[in-house]
Amino acid sequence: GKKEAPKHENKLDAFFSKVKEMRDSDEESEEEHKEKQHQSPKQVMSALDDLLTSKEAQVIHVPFDMTIEQAVAAFNHKEYSYIRVKNGGYTWEGTIEVTKEIHIVGEDNAKLVGRWHFNDQGVRPSTIKNCQLFLYGLTSAKEFSRMLYVTSGELRLSDCALLSPNAYAIWTANKGSATLAGCILAGNVDGTRRGV
Repeated sequence: GKKEAPKHENKLDAFFSKVKEMRDSDEESEEEHKEKQHQSPKQVMSALDDLLTSKEAQVIHVPFDMTIEQAVAAFNHKEYSYIRVKNGGYTWEGTIEVTKEIHIVGEDNAKLVGRWHFNDQGVRPSTIKNCQLFLYGLTSAKEFSRMLYVTSGELRLSDCALLSPNAYAIWTANKGSATLAGCILAGNVDGTRRGV
């Protein structure tokens, strides 16, 4: 006979399915409703944290396994739970193009310096947690300097610092959206202005 595929490829799939079930459930008892009512976004994020740090999680380690650009290219949510970035600074040229769901978790003092373009056609959000994101915009640039440019899909940032002198930290367009929780934005100025 034909072997049936497992219901959930990994625990991250199971987690998002549970969140979706919670959101979609219309027919629930009053008791169940009261229980679910008390699940704050913080509790949901805490459950996600537990999942991402579980021993069963398959992880890509930056820089031990590969560079951040290679890790983003290799990441597949059915095979890996997240990309773990060791503390230290990581810089790249150009823009990292993200066309699929990714999950990045930084150790303390993990600094990612460069541009990102999120153009994800999937239904689940990408996440970046506990990272310092930097972009040093050029004051002579003729185009807008954007650190995180989200044109499709949802990007969720938690416990991050976004520092972008002479650039825009986050720019959403078209069907892109961004959600921030526990984040700091600093040094953001109009990306077309010249130094004063």
